Amino acid sequence: MKKLVMMLFMIAAILTSCDNNDAATNVQDTFFAGVNSVTEIPVDFNADAMFKLDFYVNNGCGQFASFDETVEGNTRIIKVLTKYEGEICTMDIPLREIIYPFNVNVAGTYTLKFLKTDGTYFTETVVVE
Repeated sequence: MKKLVMMLFMIAAILTSCDNNDAATNVQDTFFAGVNSVTEIPVDFNADAMFKLDFYVNNGCGQFASFDETVEGNTRIIKVLTKYEGEICTMDIPLREIIYPFNVNVAGTYTLKFLKTDGTYFTETVVVE
């Protein structure tokens, strides 16, 4: 009887000591990634302007998350935000790319400033007629 009680106690201890940490591994934060290069993509007349942005992430789990845009009149300051998903990541510093579409309905000259890691900008001018 003592062995049975002891065995049940050990099984109960083992089962209650297991913890599901899945919630902790799925937490996502976004981080700033400076733009490494900007290339305008040719588009048809009356189409939105598009730019290919290259940026580095800190490891193989790094991916594009979103754009953070600040609008000041006809000037847009664009930051690339990244996210890191996964538990086993390669330890390289991969170059990623994303397309930034620029579209407005009001004619004018627009300045797009893509933030680099060092705090300076790649500056592009778009004329909308």
